[in-house]
Amino acid sequence: MFMRTLGLGMMLFGLVAVAEAGPKDDANSQSGSVVKAAMGKLVITGADKKEHSYSIGEKTTITVAGKTAKLEDLKKGSNVVVSLDKDGGVTSVTAAAEKASVPAQNEHPAPALQKQKK
Repeated sequence: MFMRTLGLGMMLFGLVAVAEAGPKDDANSQSGSVVKAAMGKLVITGADKKEHSYSIGEKTTITVAGKTAKLEDLKKGSNVVVSLDKDGGVTSVTAAAEKASVPAQNEHPAPALQKQKK
């Protein structure tokens, strides 16, 4: 009985430890929300609510929704992950898929089906 209780307690402790760990920024990456992305510079607001600025070089890989993109394609408010090399240089910037855009004013949704007369 003691071993069963001890095993259950250890398993519960392990689950709590894993849940508290969760995804976090590490020394090799920083996640945040885009403030500005232009002219070789990316500024994001990190989880610490502070702005972080990065120089983006020609070799930096930028992807948006899994597709190759340019720095200027990163929109203000987009959530990104900035990956860094051991010297703190940016190796890649990855943005998740953007929210669905609202149709342009000249685009109209398909007309609703009309009731047929009987």
